[in-house]
Amino acid sequence: MSASEKLGEYESKEGFGATIFKNIELSLDPEQLWNTVFGTLQTFNIHSISYYHMPPIGAHDVDTPYFKRIGQKEDLSRLTKIIFFDIERSFIHKVRSIDEVLSLKDFMDTSNLSEEQTHLFSEIHGESTLHGFVIPCHSANGRSGCVVVETLKSVETYKADTLRLISAIALSAHKAYSVLKRAETRPIKQLTAREKQILTWVAHGKSNSVIADIIGISQHTVNGYLRSIYLKTNTSDRTTAVLRGLGDGLIDL
Repeated sequence: MSASEKLGEYESKEGFGATIFKNIELSLDPEQLWNTVFGTLQTFNIHSISYYHMPPIGAHDVDTPYFKRIGQKEDLSRLTKIIFFDIERSFIHKVRSIDEVLSLKDFMDTSNLSEEQTHLFSEIHGESTLHGFVIPCHSANGRSGCVVVETLKSVETYKADTLRLISAIALSAHKAYSVLKRAETRPIKQLTAREKQILTWVAHGKSNSVIADIIGISQHTVNGYLRSIYLKTNTSDRTTAVLRGLGDGLIDL
């Protein structure tokens, strides 16, 4: 049976999507998760996938982004720091601004990559920049990422329903990874309702005295709440506390 015939068989099977989504949900660790995803996507003539996970600015795990590649040219660990932390060369922040599936070529063309960024992107994805596509993945609290699918076929050759299924698998896997990531990090100390209220007003740029007037408490009391917020968020200033509150989902604007 050819790959295209096999794909047609899978597409016609009722419950195929439910099965893969259930397997993703039941993954116990990132290795199992991405092996499950790759094993499924190989059915669609895909020979490699790369996953980039970007914790939101201010989150307690902001310094531990994640890069995983399965398939051809797997060992790219030496490039991980450049991908996430080299402001001049990294292309990964461009992903935060896209909300639709793009071919690798369109991503390179529309993202206005510099020469160095283009070189890095090409070094990672090689000849696949002529084919394949970028699937943006966004989830709760600004936790973003993307799955880069490398294939011998161009994105235009995929049926719309097939492309939607591949995208749904990628997004489901991103959300599952985010859940696994939260489970392995230190417990986040939750804020009280009053602390959330005060930190939210701080996020809106209000001074302690103005917050005191809005809420109807003394400025001294506001100062006391802020000290408690700093302790719980492991921060020492208003700006960092707001970023931590947003990044860890402690407050919602």
